[in-house]
Amino acid sequence: MVLGPEFGPVAAFCFGVLRRRPALMGSAVRALVVGFAVAIAVTTVCAGVSRLLGWITPTMLDNRPMTEFIAHPTAGPSSWRSWQASPGSCR
Repeated sequence: MVLGPEFGPVAAFCFGVLRRRPALMGSAVRALVVGFAVAIAVTTVCAGVSRLLGWITPTMLDNRPMTEFIAHPTAGPSSWRSWQASPGSCR
């Protein structure tokens, strides 16, 4: 199992709710908001610089046979569609 960097603040928020500690919940939410804002800003800057340097072009997004099933679930084999639907059917 892989845990992302947001696991710590999410766990801290849940622990704060469980233990009724508003200060912990506040710092956890603040960490999530600041962390995601910084990540979005860094990604935007890197994408813009990559586009200016010509490393990324709009034509790169035209043909994506390996990931097209994500944007268009009916584009791939039926096994992909059932694979995508199976987590939603688990209870």
